[in-house]
Amino acid sequence: MKAVVVNPESTGVAIEEKVLRPLETGEALVEVEYCGVCHTDLHVAHGDFGQVPGRVLGHEGIGIVKE
Repeated sequence: MKAVVVNPESTGVAIEEKVLRPLETGEALVEVEYCGVCHTDLHVAHGDFGQVPGRVLGHEGIGIVKE
């Protein structure tokens, strides 16, 4: 899957390919159709909450449940 992640060596964020782990009981796989970027994402990308390279951004998404 593609994800927008924190990447301090470039412009602050980058699009990377991520491998999904197997789902656990009670979890769902959602194919994201749309995702907004809010101020929280900008703060995370700028390291305001501590820099965590590889952290996936975006928590306001709309999608289709696949599993």
